Amino acid sequence: PFVSALIIGAAAWPLLLMLEAGRSGPSEDRSNWDAIVVLGARVYQDGRPSLVLTDRVRTGSQSLLAAPKQAQLLLSGGSGGGLLSEPQAMQNLALTFGVERDRLILDPAGHNTWATAQNTRRLAQEFDWQHIAAVSHAYHLPRLRQACADAGLDVECIAAVEARRLDRRSYFVLREVPAWWVYWLRGLAPRMTG
Repeated sequence: PFVSALIIGAAAWPLLLMLEAGRSGPSEDRSNWDAIVVLGARVYQDGRPSLVLTDRVRTGSQSLLAAPKQAQLLLSGGSGGGLLSEPQAMQNLALTFGVERDRLILDPAGHNTWATAQNTRRLAQEFDWQHIAAVSHAYHLPRLRQACADAGLDVECIAAVEARRLDRRSYFVLREVPAWWVYWLRGLAPRMTG
């Protein structure tokens, strides 16, 4: 019984965090935002962005356009393996959503959530960003928040608004349960010694 309860609890905790994250929208006061980080997702071989990526960039772009003119949109992703990298496809989307090119920063080394958090910390130091928001899907936000905290960043997480329900949502949610624990354990040693 104890082991079963432990397993159920270990699965339930990240799921509860995801549920809470799904209620997170941008704060009413965006006047102090310096940057909004948008997390990458799949780009198809021909360069078309996936629905997941489109949702994230749309939400990030709309949030940016409601923020001060000095705020930047950081588009972070990997190579994608096709005609366009994730940040290139994200840039094209952001431009169609009305974001000015000079407000865009591309991070082509954001191969995963951990790398994006580390790269954002470096850019925050370089550009003196004090207030950062980050956009991803609700199921991904707990792991993103953990990675950012371990990088020394206090970010406001914003759940991407979905144009329609994702076909593989259940898979994405279930995948995040062990992934969250991996990130939590990865940051445990520095937290214990810090």
